[in-house]
Amino acid sequence: MTKVSLVFALGAVDELEKIVNINKIRNKYAHQINFELTDEYFQEKIYNAFSPTTRQTFTNFLSSFKHDAEKLIRRLKVALFTVWYMLVDKTLIPDEVKQKLSKINGVTRSETLPQIKD
Repeated sequence: MTKVSLVFALGAVDELEKIVNINKIRNKYAHQINFELTDEYFQEKIYNAFSPTTRQTFTNFLSSFKHDAEKLIRRLKVALFTVWYMLVDKTLIPDEVKQKLSKINGVTRSETLPQIKD
């Protein structure tokens, strides 16, 4: 069983395709010397695999990077963060721990990060 399959089996993600696609990109980048990540590849393999909720969360996070939001590396970083954030927010951290982590410099999570709707 792969790590990706384990995460899916544990119920940590409900959209296996986006995790698999990101893992494929990581493998290609790590093992294929000529692999080049393009805007088209990002759009097709990552963004299009996102559910509407994930796309909205990604867009919300990306909007805070007005000066370089169009750069591919920024979009890739935000996409990875979005997937991580959704994993944490939905399943991996107990609610009481999330509440403690939600305060950033005295600002509540609801004021700084988008809310995830089920």
